[in-house]
Amino acid sequence: MEVRARALAEQQSQDDSSTVNPDHHERKFWNPSHTTMTSTDLKQNQNPPTRFIRKVKHEVHEMGRVTCSMLRCQASKLSYLFIPFFISIFWLVIMLITTRNPNATLEDKYIRDYFDHRILEDGTLTLRKNPDEDEVEEIHLPVGVAMNVVVAIPFLDINPIASQEYVKMLEWILIYSTVPIRFHIITNEDSVPYVNSVMAKINLTSNCDFTNEILTLSTIIKKSNEEICPMLGTRSEFCEILMGNMTPLLFPYLFKDLDSVVYLDRKLVFQDNIGFLYPVLEKLKRSKEGIAMAPEQTKTYMVAFSSWQKMNPSTKIGRPPPNGKPGYNPDLIVMDLDKLRASASYRTFFNEAKLNQLVKNYMFHSSSDTPSLGDMINLMAVDVESLFMNLGCEWNRVAQDTPDSLGKKYNFCEKEYIHVWNGNPQLEKIKKERNSRTLVPSEKNKQET
Repeated sequence: MEVRARALAEQQSQDDSSTVNPDHHERKFWNPSHTTMTSTDLKQNQNPPTRFIRKVKHEVHEMGRVTCSMLRCQASKLSYLFIPFFISIFWLVIMLITTRNPNATLEDKYIRDYFDHRILEDGTLTLRKNPDEDEVEEIHLPVGVAMNVVVAIPFLDINPIASQEYVKMLEWILIYSTVPIRFHIITNEDSVPYVNSVMAKINLTSNCDFTNEILTLSTIIKKSNEEICPMLGTRSEFCEILMGNMTPLLFPYLFKDLDSVVYLDRKLVFQDNIGFLYPVLEKLKRSKEGIAMAPEQTKTYMVAFSSWQKMNPSTKIGRPPPNGKPGYNPDLIVMDLDKLRASASYRTFFNEAKLNQLVKNYMFHSSSDTPSLGDMINLMAVDVESLFMNLGCEWNRVAQDTPDSLGKKYNFCEKEYIHVWNGNPQLEKIKKERNSRTLVPSEKNKQET
């Protein structure tokens, strides 16, 4: 009875509380859906960019972790197989960045941008008047006429590595040339096979017709001792100096069947058509000059003629341009052989007594014990100035800079276009001196000529 009475009392108490506050039961038991946010609600409320950034950071972190593991040699063997793949992807990205046209190689882009040329449908290379224009000017010589070019390529049997320099020089000539060329190669007998290999190699990249013939040193020595020096009245000792150091001066007598030649040193780098020198040859034939060269662009002959300058302060000999006469650079010589063979004044310079007299008169100080080709030519030029023509610094531009303030007065070329560099072309000089890539002389230069 007591238990039953207690149960009835509790039931009565609950009924009273429900009557007093009927919402109490509802407030006591809240709906969880109204008070609890599920994981789905959280995902919907997140910012999508923030989630993307978190994913990127996670991937970068994983890539860094894997890379560090590979560098510590703690990664799996399979992961190392992907290294060539990643290198290829990296190189492909570099190619896409450095070339606007993915179909063009870096070499093609360099040649196209640095050397303004056009490859025609037949594979030949022609030259543009202006980088911004499409007009092409081809150069043609009269039928049956070729440019005679003399290059000395001696002793490749002793130093075969030097053949690369000759290949480079000859390749640039043939890449730009649109005229036939006949090379006359001076070399020793043991180097003939090497010379043949050089000519065969440049034939692979040539854009013009060319032939070559070899003149050996033994032939030059024999012909000079037996014919040339006795004819010129030159002593045997001085004849040896001529053959060894001043061979180009003997060209009028070594190449009796030729009317003109262009002598080139191996340091020259052509950036233009050698055919543009043909009008210079024609101009030499119509003038009294017989030799054309570019001016010297160092203070070599300022030093050589320094004593003469002290005795004659008003002289122009050895002075810097534009008002002075700095001398001539013998690395590129255009020669009218017919005129030189017929010149009596030219023949007198092969007399040793005449040369000694010039050295004494002009107080000339050579940089070496034995006079060089440049020394001989510049002594000839101060004595018979009418025999020499200034070719222009654009045809033999010295590439090497000098820190000497006085030397900078000589190492200057105000021409608009550089056709031939003496040494590797310098991009900084190209920027400073307007443009070396446009390959046809401007109207201003034509008027000066």
